[in-house]
This record gives sequence, C-alpha cells and structure tokens, in this order.
Amino acid sequence: MIRHTALLILAATVLVHAQRNPCGETGLVYQLRWPERQPPVSIYMPYDVLLGYIALDSIINWATTYNETWGRVQQVRSFLERRTSFDDTLKKIVRSLYAMADYDPMLFEATLRSFRWPQLPPHMIYGGIIEAVTRAWANDLGALHRDLVLLEADYIAHVKVVDTVHRSGKFELDWTTLVVTTCQVLDLIKGQVLPPCNPAFTHTAPEVQAGTKQLKTLSSSGPCLQFTYVPNARLSGTTDIIEPDDERLGHVITPGNEYIVMLTFPFMCRDTAGIGDYYELHPLAVELPCNDEWHFNVSITAYPITTDSSGTAVVRMPKNEYGWGTEIPLTTFKQRLLDRIREIRNY
Repeated sequence: MIRHTALLILAATVLVHAQRNPCGETGLVYQLRWPERQPPVSIYMPYDVLLGYIALDSIINWATTYNETWGRVQQVRSFLERRTSFDDTLKKIVRSLYAMADYDPMLFEATLRSFRWPQLPPHMIYGGIIEAVTRAWANDLGALHRDLVLLEADYIAHVKVVDTVHRSGKFELDWTTLVVTTCQVLDLIKGQVLPPCNPAFTHTAPEVQAGTKQLKTLSSSGPCLQFTYVPNARLSGTTDIIEPDDERLGHVITPGNEYIVMLTFPFMCRDTAGIGDYYELHPLAVELPCNDEWHFNVSITAYPITTDSSGTAVVRMPKNEYGWGTEIPLTTFKQRLLDRIREIRNY
C-alpha cells in the first residue's frame, strides 16, 4: 500500500532541467539543494530521523575540532571498524540510517554530500557504516546484498512503466544512449518524498503542454517517478579491458511492463552557484562475487515482473543475488523486504 506521504512532491527542494542540462548533456538531472542549516532538522521529523541527523552532525563537529582533526577522525574510523557483527551499536546506527533515507531521500543525499570544509565529509561516516554492514554479513552473501540494497537505495518501488525517452549522455567517459523512464508507482517501499516528474522527458516532448497533461493523468492514478538507465552498461567482464562480447544490460525496460526497482542518485556535476550539485536517478548495481580481482559481475536492480506457468506474478532475478531463487512470487518478494525493514526499524 502506498503511504500517503509518498504523494508529497517537494518541488522546492529539487530543480529539474530538460534540454541541455547544467552538466552539458541532454539527460534528466536533479539538483539536490544543500541544507540551509546543519543539522537539517525539524520538530516534525520522526524521532529516529531527528536523532540520526543530530548524531551525524555531532560526530562531524567533534571529529573536526581544531588541532585534533585527524586524530579524532581516526577514532571515528576505528570505532566503525570494530563493528564486525550486528551488535547493539551497529543495530542502532542502521536503524537511524534507514529512517533518515526513507523519510526524505533527497534531503539525506544532499546532507551526506554537502560541502563542509574543513569538517569531516558526512559521506565518509556513511561509507564506514556500509563497510561495517558488509563485515557483519561476511558469511551470508544473500543477506549482505539484500541489506546493502535496502540501505543504499534511495527509492525501492513496484512500478509500471508508461513511457521511455532516449537521450544522449556520458557513461564511463563515453557518449552513449540514456533511457529516461517514466513510471506509475504502484507500491512505494522506501523513499517517501519523490522528485517531481518532468513533462519534457515524456514521449510527447517537445509538446510540453501535452506532456504535462499526460503526467497529470498518470498522477491521478498513482504517483509518478522518472529514472534513467544505460542500455550499454556492462554487467560482467574484465575490469581494465572492454571486450565486444562483454555482457551488457540492453533495452530491458519497456512501456506497459511492471518492475521492482531500487534507485539511487549518482553524482553528475558540481553546482557553481553554491546551491546544490546535480544528480541522475539510476538503478543500483549490486556487485556479485568473482573468481579473481580482474573480473567483475554486477546485477542491475530493475527486476521485471512477469507471470509463471500457473499465472502467478513473479519477480525475475537471473543472478539470484539474494539467494531467494531466480523467480520469486511478487507477494513473497515484497514481504521479505518488508519483514527485513521491520526488523531494522525495531532494532
């Protein structure tokens, strides 16, 4: 069930740019505004969110006291490095971290990546927490991949694709095709504040008025969400050489079909005006084990929903990254995610 907060579209916090965007490309980017104050708290925030932002700000301020910066930074790192299992400390940290990201992903990402020189960058603390979770699940790769997706994804949603538009942009330093995907959100699992959809990135563009009408019709039946994926993205191969036969994603997301997507904001370019940097919104890439360090293998978290021979809706995960199998009933898939989220919230 889509929670009512998912309907909040805070255009004031996100600026969407079409045509030639501020990064010099033609894809869809979002400007995530840096918080006007630190910590970016409000009395209306849930307790875990409020506590998380205050704790993060306190750690940053303590770790970067004049003349003691690097010694205290190392103490913070050592504290996180000592977390090798889901002890009570790591559980409380993960609980607040998830709550902060779920409450408003755009505020969370902007806070993590805000410029606070000479203070410790917030994303360094976040990275240390993710490393601690990785150590905690060292002996259970399925649980590790599940938890990393739950923590690193800004949005997790069951969507129906209604439109795709091809644009050009840079990926791995080369110009390539980007596909901007417009979706109807059928069930929002994580990320309660959505960025506004842009009519310029619908199939009716450049007839923006018609595109606006299309998005209004879409929003009347469910929240709208737009993200970008790269058909040319490599899924496996060697780390230093691009081979013609490398496995690539391909044009796997098509209008009319449903998917489970886990999305994140990759950095695109800096803002020179001091307001906030620019990001795209992409499916996460889950790193899977390889036999040696010279190869890589990833899964892109845009899982198609189809029906099996009995007519049951199933989520297809060809690489079985969670250890649940390659075809999981949709209701089972979502319930397992929700069960783990409930565990995290109750830590």
